[in-house]
Amino acid sequence: MDGITGQTSEKNDEVMFLFKGSELTDNDYLGKIIRDLNSHEELKIFSLYPEEKQITIRYNKLNEQEVQITTITNSTFIFNLVSDVEKIIFRFGERRYDIKNKEELDNWYKRIKIFDSK
Repeated sequence: MDGITGQTSEKNDEVMFLFKGSELTDNDYLGKIIRDLNSHEELKIFSLYPEEKQITIRYNKLNEQEVQITTITNSTFIFNLVSDVEKIIFRFGERRYDIKNKEELDNWYKRIKIFDSK
């Protein structure tokens, strides 16, 4: 990932997809995935909850556009790489965003305009 722009290099994408099929019990793999995602330089801590099929990721405070880009981009990667995740919680300072499934992620894509080509 290239900072907060939501862009990844082709080589980095190839490396990330080596982790496809990871599970919430794969602490090392998930750590590598999360530390490579968008806004990784603002990452504070992450927690894995295998029993609840949940990941919580805490970041330093970001502006609204950075929050939207980070939430949608990182959710996309995590839902596609981690086989058993059902919920991702993002914390940006006091703000919290819960993405509960891929359908909810699709709604984020429809709601935001940062990815429009206009």
